Amino acid sequence: MKFNPQCVGEKHTLALALSDGYLSLLSLDLSNPAGTVWGSEERLLINDPSTICLSVDWSNQLHPNSTPLLAVSLSNGEVALCSMTNSGLQLQSKWFGHTLPYTTVPAEVWITSFDPSNDQLLFSGGDDGLLKQWDSRALSASNAPVSTTAGFEAGVTSLCWNKLDAEYLTVGSYDGHVRIFDRRQMKRAVSDFDVENNAGIWRIKYKHNASFYLGERETEKQQKETKNEFLVAAMRAGFCVMDYDENRQISAKVRYLEQGTESLAYGVDYINKKGC
Repeated sequence: MKFNPQCVGEKHTLALALSDGYLSLLSLDLSNPAGTVWGSEERLLINDPSTICLSVDWSNQLHPNSTPLLAVSLSNGEVALCSMTNSGLQLQSKWFGHTLPYTTVPAEVWITSFDPSNDQLLFSGGDDGLLKQWDSRALSASNAPVSTTAGFEAGVTSLCWNKLDAEYLTVGSYDGHVRIFDRRQMKRAVSDFDVENNAGIWRIKYKHNASFYLGERETEKQQKETKNEFLVAAMRAGFCVMDYDENRQISAKVRYLEQGTESLAYGVDYINKKGC
């Protein structure tokens, strides 16, 4: 699930990638003092109901857009691009992106993300251990990726941008590594951190990407001190607070849950509060 980074007044829109092949949009109205009010649901079938929608992303992460695009990744190896129109959600394009190595068997596309500086470019990470970049303007001609990044020892499971350092893409893999790539040169990572403890990186969230605040927003000084801080859900290795320096070298700050519990760490997010 991801909220639209933009809201209209007190109205927010939540996108959901569902396990029955649907993309769903739900509106949320926070203006009612008696409580939040959910609006009606809009649904779009991306594929047949036996196909799972695994992730969803909005194109307006950095730049406002009243009609943003949505990208959806699927369990059948496909990536879909959807648009919001006056008549509702529409499937704009869909293409086959990932297969298991040396086969024609579809690989789950665990994650997809737009380039925050260009909504025509998006990335996808699959169970084939590949990170691919796509240009939606060229899909009808070749369906070939702009670039393919290998070197992962397992599936690519998480993609995240730090909006305060948006030239760099942070990538999580089932191999337990968090890597940072310069989006202008995707051949190799500029930083590679092994979380260890049999980790499998499932979600990465940057502190200052959070769009929901309780109380006053941080001061400029507070924001500068934590501008590269992010949370990691590392499955078997628990939850971690991480950071990187001016050379984009990653370090671990806090580990909330050590290895050894029966639970798997799958999701993380921030709610920024005054003074935090």
